[in-house]
Amino acid sequence: MQLICEKCNTPISYEGAPPKFCSECGTALSTVGDPDPTKAQPVDDEVDTRSMSDHLIGLDSHGDATVAPGSSGSAAATPTQDDGVGVGDQIGPYSLKRKLGQGGMGSVFEAVHQSTGQQVALKLLTAGNISSNEESVQRFRRESQIAASINHPRSTFVYEAGQHNDQIYITMELMPGGTLQDIVDEKGAMPVNRAVDCILDMIEGLQVAHDAGIVHRDIKPSNSFVDDDGRIKVGDFGLAKSVISDSSLTRTGMFMGTPQFAAPEQIKSGEIDERTDIYALGGTLFYLLAGRAPFTGNAAQVIASIASDTPPKVSEYANGVPRALTNLIAQTLEKDPNRRPLSLHMMRELLLPYSTSGASTADIGRRMAAYFGDIMIAACIGSIVGMFWPFAIMGLQKLGIFVDPFLASASFQALTIIAYFTISEGFFGRSVGKWMFGIRVIDHDGETPKIWQALLRACLIVGIPFVCSITTTSFVLDGFKMQSVGDIMGLFVKSQVGSLVSWVCLALVLCTARKSNGYRGIHETFSGTRVVRLSGDVLAKPLDRFEVTAPEKLSNEVIGALDFSPYVVLGRFREEPSGESVYLGKDPELDRAVWIFDNVQRDSINPIRKHLKRPHRLRVIATQKSEERTWYCTESNPGIPLVDVLDRSLCQWPSVRPILRDIAYELENAQEQNLLPANLTPSLLWLDHAGRVRLLDHAVVKSTVASDEPISPVDLLLQIIDRTFDHHSFPKHALAFRNELIAKKSEPGVLEWAGDQLAEMGEKPSTWNWDDRVGMFAVTIGLELSIISAFIFVSGFLGVALRLPAWLSAVFGTVGGLGLAGALSYLLTGGLAVRASGVAVCRNKDFRPASRFRCAIRGTVAWLPWTLMMASFVYLFAVGAASEQIEIVNNSARIDADNSVIPYALLLALLMFVVACFGTVWAVFNPARNGQDVVAGTRLLRK
Repeated sequence: MQLICEKCNTPISYEGAPPKFCSECGTALSTVGDPDPTKAQPVDDEVDTRSMSDHLIGLDSHGDATVAPGSSGSAAATPTQDDGVGVGDQIGPYSLKRKLGQGGMGSVFEAVHQSTGQQVALKLLTAGNISSNEESVQRFRRESQIAASINHPRSTFVYEAGQHNDQIYITMELMPGGTLQDIVDEKGAMPVNRAVDCILDMIEGLQVAHDAGIVHRDIKPSNSFVDDDGRIKVGDFGLAKSVISDSSLTRTGMFMGTPQFAAPEQIKSGEIDERTDIYALGGTLFYLLAGRAPFTGNAAQVIASIASDTPPKVSEYANGVPRALTNLIAQTLEKDPNRRPLSLHMMRELLLPYSTSGASTADIGRRMAAYFGDIMIAACIGSIVGMFWPFAIMGLQKLGIFVDPFLASASFQALTIIAYFTISEGFFGRSVGKWMFGIRVIDHDGETPKIWQALLRACLIVGIPFVCSITTTSFVLDGFKMQSVGDIMGLFVKSQVGSLVSWVCLALVLCTARKSNGYRGIHETFSGTRVVRLSGDVLAKPLDRFEVTAPEKLSNEVIGALDFSPYVVLGRFREEPSGESVYLGKDPELDRAVWIFDNVQRDSINPIRKHLKRPHRLRVIATQKSEERTWYCTESNPGIPLVDVLDRSLCQWPSVRPILRDIAYELENAQEQNLLPANLTPSLLWLDHAGRVRLLDHAVVKSTVASDEPISPVDLLLQIIDRTFDHHSFPKHALAFRNELIAKKSEPGVLEWAGDQLAEMGEKPSTWNWDDRVGMFAVTIGLELSIISAFIFVSGFLGVALRLPAWLSAVFGTVGGLGLAGALSYLLTGGLAVRASGVAVCRNKDFRPASRFRCAIRGTVAWLPWTLMMASFVYLFAVGAASEQIEIVNNSARIDADNSVIPYALLLALLMFVVACFGTVWAVFNPARNGQDVVAGTRLLRK
């Protein structure tokens, strides 16, 4: 049969149900009640997003409807062929209860399984399509297999596909929460954080499909379903196209997708890849924020606009959208796919700052590391540019303007550093140092600071300390000329004043920094900015990929004797003497792997458990009970027992924490609903290859735990925590949580409390990595080294002034430096750098807080190489002073003494420098336990 579009006169051939839109111009086609069925009637009235959904909601290219229960859109508004079934009819084991939607390919019903009572959404292929169009059947089966191959908490689940008489059907997860379109229709546009959270959920679901080489091609608000927890699931992969499979089922010349959210390459029949879904995600986010799609109108207008017009800015229709987010949405809607974010991972990283939990407070150590790194980078830039500074001074002198070279050069250096911070933070939100350590500067709205904010911030944090230091040092140099050994000692002491003034000014700027205010200093309070960490522990860090448990291969004779129809056995995981076994099977209709639990107790799967669809429990697909045996079938979940993973090096606290959180919540929910497994043991906790934990009803493999006796839910959680602590480092707040959990063990609701506590820990830094250690070094070099080195030289010079032997002056310096280092470590339980970096010094064996005596030993050992190196220079100076052979040349000291011990002093200084460098490298690669920790029997843990 054939229709001719009245708008563009394009002939449209079809079989079975007539198409509803022209594949060329998008004009709505109508044959119902039309005296001339070959004429198409265009849509004349302006249609916004909500009215547009009456025509397009849930309809894919072949007209299938995927409307969630309670959806405001009505797929039945579109003329379709009657499927011949209705409410109350029986399709296979399902009874049809309510019609949810209808399209050209078939209908969607709410249905109930007759034997289990399970509620599902049943998509039914129209009977007429089976006999008249074999392509429709192939496409429907392909849709079933694609949808079933994607198993993720953020995508809708497919239970089964089958055929009843001449009716082909597929059953899917029923989503009672409606769709994102329903929410916007009922409540209007969403706040920024909530909208971004929804898109991040969709990205999670789509990432699994993209990893498998599948592009959805029809992302839209009406295909985004809301679950019981308010999270979003991606549904209806009916338009999905595997980029690695045969594409013969694609209808040549037919547009596949919903026009309002379709990418330009879909409209123009161009190359489809994951950037096509990124465009649709951007359009969906636009819709959630503005309450309308980027382009509106009838289908032809929308298609023409997508192909040729520049999308509007979301800020034109929504208030309060950050400028950077507006630009990001515009980037996703670029007509050239190469100008969009290149991957879902990239888009996720760009969206995270605008989510409800995408940024955490940047800790002091990381900020100090970035600060001193930037100072060095800016100083290098200033030195390179400063090579031309003498020529500038000469030019000023020719003009009769005379300036102090030192003061002018130092001022130029300060201006260079201020300009560096202003430009990098004002235009990009982060300097090089902040980029390296995963932090950035934002204003009150989460935006990149304005130039004036970045300038004010830089002047306060960099300018004031530098100006004070420059002024003080210049005063010392101008008022003092070296003429003797005493002058040298006096000059050294006075030159420390400039450094001290700089540190005092910096401390004053940071005096308001508190954990409660996000460590905001005066420079951030006045400039309206703050520093956040974007890659902190707030994000769940999944475990690395690992080898999954493989089943035992079975002979053909054994497989032939096993009857789990319609499932086919592929292998066996476990077999007990009692006959209880676990098999790996396959659903031939959906081409999907399943697990089959055979010869289990008849009452081990209660009716409520069959309907459970929480992400941390396996979905029961089918059950079979008889007098002889009972078996049930679940989704397959490739992975490994959790207890077998906890002793691996990849299993650090940031990876285990979200797993423990999920375990606590699942055990609490199961306990409340009486859905705990009959014998709760550690072997029932299963970790899949994506790092998600599942609570099984029966163990898949034999336990490797020495004692696998049934225990209480709280004891199970404590066992997993203790097993983690036995093998890996953890933050101090995790140990405090464990002790409090033991104290609350018998209280009601303790599991929910534990889950909440573990969730809150995600915003606290919990690891002590190399970059954190670099931050600690920055504090050490910038603060502690200045204080201790000054004390060493002052102590040594005191010996010189008292005319003590050179070796005794060096001993004075050594004792003074080590004494101060030990005293600081004793009084501050670790030292200034430890306090500033947010870590604690603990005993290595039991992780209890280390005593002050241990901390003093640790600090003394840590500073021993540096102290001996500087004491060697004190000795050299003392030798020269004793022989009065220190020559002052151009205000510089030169030792001309001839002493046979001098080479050994220089050798000692060099050796200690090598040892200190080695210790620094060791600390970077082993940040939690350095050389001084080995001697003192301590370790560093996050607080």
